[in-house]
Amino acid sequence: MKHSNTLKAAVFFSVGLLPATAALGFGFGDFAKQMQEATKGISGGSNQNGGGSNPFGGMMPSMSQQKTSNQTNSASTGNRWIEDSCRGIFGSSYKKVDLGGAPEEIVSKYFITSPDLEQRLYEGINTYHTGSFNQLSRKLIDDLETNKAKRMAEAFKSNPSIEMLAQVIRQSETADSYEQTGDYGGGSPSVRTEMKTVLALIMLQYPDLLKNKQDPVEILKKTRMKYSKLSSVMLARFHYYGDYQDENIDAFSNYIANGSGIKSADSAIVLAMQERPNWKMKKQYEGLMKQSQEMQKSLNRQKQKASGSSIKKRALQLMEKGLEIDALTASAFGAGDEIAKIRATGTLMEKEAGGEDNLIEIKASQNADSAKIIEKHLAAKNSLSGSSKKKFEEANALRVKNHAELVSLQGAVAVKFFTEGLGEALNSGPYINQYFRDSCKTTMMSIQFAENIGVVTPVQQAEDLADEL
Repeated sequence: MKHSNTLKAAVFFSVGLLPATAALGFGFGDFAKQMQEATKGISGGSNQNGGGSNPFGGMMPSMSQQKTSNQTNSASTGNRWIEDSCRGIFGSSYKKVDLGGAPEEIVSKYFITSPDLEQRLYEGINTYHTGSFNQLSRKLIDDLETNKAKRMAEAFKSNPSIEMLAQVIRQSETADSYEQTGDYGGGSPSVRTEMKTVLALIMLQYPDLLKNKQDPVEILKKTRMKYSKLSSVMLARFHYYGDYQDENIDAFSNYIANGSGIKSADSAIVLAMQERPNWKMKKQYEGLMKQSQEMQKSLNRQKQKASGSSIKKRALQLMEKGLEIDALTASAFGAGDEIAKIRATGTLMEKEAGGEDNLIEIKASQNADSAKIIEKHLAAKNSLSGSSKKKFEEANALRVKNHAELVSLQGAVAVKFFTEGLGEALNSGPYINQYFRDSCKTTMMSIQFAENIGVVTPVQQAEDLADEL
């Protein structure tokens, strides 16, 4: 088996390329039978529990998953998209359970409990990896099928501590094990199964901290047998990349068929279509995509967003705009000189920067320092009036727009990765991540402050964000 190297790069699986589609509007009975026959008997991926009867991933959702074209996604209406885009930063509420022992003792079952484990958990949560697993991302978490598991994963991502890791392990052993089974052999995973899947994903995020690097593979093999679609997709990717399992395109084909109905299945299928011209399933999936106008439109929109200026240049533009917005905000609070000092220091450093790779690091650092000042003033909850209030209103509107473009940039990084390779995303990813975390916090605080002083935050149009959210 080949083993992937850990790289801090923003790559497509962490973003998720294609959305689960609306009703496709064509008959697919015969076509589905042909695909099922084509994948039958392929080594490595048969589902003995009968799950995954739909071989098309999220590109062909089951009838229960389809929705009519006039339905809207509530997460994309108003400005709720900001909260949704930042879930991985702020985490979600979850119910703690009695650990029944010391957190370190529970964690030691799978992880090397070195003195610096807590620090390494925190530092490694935003690391990107090449190969089958890229990052414990918001898009990946969205493909979990129970809300409790999603909240647990989000809570760990926002607070990657030994205590939280112990909670995940404990709940993977004690959560509700009830499984909903269907009339034709399929079913839905239990909360316990999904908690085990979350544990496996966390293990993949920290391969160097594991006692046994094959533990997540063994867990996913078991959870796949308990109706976990995400587990099937991950096993498919292991065989596609040949890192955690032997490379085997036939096993990939069968596992990915069992991962039907989730976005990460679509992403893996599109990647295989692009990289493997001789893949025997390619023509079938291409035919399906051509019949889905909605998917074609989404794919074309995202490709357009990926083209044009480079990732680094777009990131630098957004970071520079962010500093200007912070300066306007600080001016509203009568603290413009605080941001001016940061910008003056940054200008001196930029003159000595050896290229864009160093420049983006400097800009990200400037924005981090600037964000702390803005957060301090927003947290003070001072009242504004007259011209100061007008300045803040302008800055708040610009901040929301800038955050929307930042979310769009992350989507562009994803498309650029598998259409052009890692390239420039390799060095930009960590700094875009850092800036995104800062933007989430200041944007949310700014909107709340605006509400407190009677300033209306303009609504971002949902269609502009449909592909990113």
